[in-house]
Amino acid sequence: MKTFVFLALLCLVATSVLSACVGLSEAIEHYNAGMELQKQRRLQKAMAEYDEAIRLLNSELAQIYSSRGVAYCALGQHERAIQDFN
Repeated sequence: MKTFVFLALLCLVATSVLSACVGLSEAIEHYNAGMELQKQRRLQKAMAEYDEAIRLLNSELAQIYSSRGVAYCALGQHERAIQDFN
């Protein structure tokens, strides 16, 4: 039973990490678009791209903290898990 729970948590963490990578690449695309727009002095559009990059990164950070919290729980480190969940 412990092995099953561990494998289930491992799959959950792996899925979260993979989705974080996708969000990170999207955030980088928006950042790069913002940089290009800023070079062209299209500052309002650049700001919109930067805002989207920041939004994506913030949501990815939350997912990463949550995944790490699950891993801490699996290790029995409940205090550290609670810190990540908060």
